[in-house]
Amino acid sequence: MTIATFAEASQMLGYSSPSTLYKLRKEGQLEDYLVEIQGRWHLVMKPAGKPKLKDYLGSILQWKVNGVINNHY
Repeated sequence: MTIATFAEASQMLGYSSPSTLYKLRKEGQLEDYLVEIQGRWHLVMKPAGKPKLKDYLGSILQWKVNGVINNHY
């Protein structure tokens, strides 16, 4: 099980910054992927019984040429 900070996860996923991940956390869309370590939130990249974070994000976000838009609403 890989656990990463938001900055590390954004790099692994190919984002230019962790802002999209922070936004999704604030909206409550990453609850199944969050773990708190020493008072800081981290992301589990492949939690047991859930899709990989990359696959989950692909299902709720829509890519566009100049950025990412939320496809969940």
